[in-house]
Amino acid sequence: MPALVADIQRATRKARIVTLTDSAIQSDYNGARDAIDEPEPGYFESAADASTVLALKQALNGVFKRRYVVEIADEVVVDPLTAVPTWHLTDSETGAAGNVLLTRIEVDMETETTQAEVLG
Repeated sequence: MPALVADIQRATRKARIVTLTDSAIQSDYNGARDAIDEPEPGYFESAADASTVLALKQALNGVFKRRYVVEIADEVVVDPLTAVPTWHLTDSETGAAGNVLLTRIEVDMETETTQAEVLG
């Protein structure tokens, strides 16, 4: 199968590193770094696409979030292909009330329970 010209150009072009700096985050977190020494790989057609993704990551990282470990007395099946797994967490003991994003799930078939780690 012959290689297409567009594919050859894409595979042989020089890497471009796109950065985003937020002085507010750097002032709040003295140890914050921009990861320029070890950039995260991303495969974008344009620098604008990479900038968009960085802006979304900044919006997530720029807001304080708490992690919770939730014990569920049932087996929970999560299909990440259907939608991003999010839930609404309400806990009167900690005062938590809001939407959370699933970061880790552990289903125990033997005890028919689920342990979920969520961020929100």
